[in-house]
Amino acid sequence: MALGKSAAVVIGSFPLGESDRLVTFYSRDFGKIRGVAKAARRMRSRFGSALELCTLGELVFFDAGRSELVRVDHFDITHPFQRVREDLERLAQAAWIVECVARLTAERDRHVALFGLLVRGLRALEGSRKPARVAICFGVRYIEDCPGRRRWPCLSAGPRQSSPSCLRRRSHASSATRRGRPSSNASFGDCCQRPGNTLPPPRRRV
Repeated sequence: MALGKSAAVVIGSFPLGESDRLVTFYSRDFGKIRGVAKAARRMRSRFGSALELCTLGELVFFDAGRSELVRVDHFDITHPFQRVREDLERLAQAAWIVECVARLTAERDRHVALFGLLVRGLRALEGSRKPARVAICFGVRYIEDCPGRRRWPCLSAGPRQSSPSCLRRRSHASSATRRGRPSSNASFGDCCQRPGNTLPPPRRRV
């Protein structure tokens, strides 16, 4: 039985049986992991509130290799993102962000850049006065940096390969940005330069 340890964010949690909980993590070293937390729903559970959605912590688990599910040994909170959970709008946008990661990633598909983007996005939600803008920036940046980017020819192609409809959407996004309105097609850098947003600009690829 292999022992695994990694920084991780809780991106999903469901009741299992009478007292257990099935938890989905997105980890820095292993990608998306699903595990069973034994007795996590009991009043005196050792997990406490550590398995709440969007919690960042250190995950320790055992993997027997016979199933996709691992056994969660413990999960120590590093950052609970308390301000996100205290505000309904921030919580709604955070739930959308983690659902994107949960639905659009495969099991055990390690992607360190995506983990960093997820953590930075949640941190930005804590300090931003416009959470919806942070979520839009996360979505655009995710499409730009995710491993399946080639599935989006409009974003992967250069200016000469882009279709006319794609160029029209980009032109609309630029005009919307100049008028001060967020756009789903705006670049991540444009979103990040707006006041109240703490997400860093995208790194240049070498």
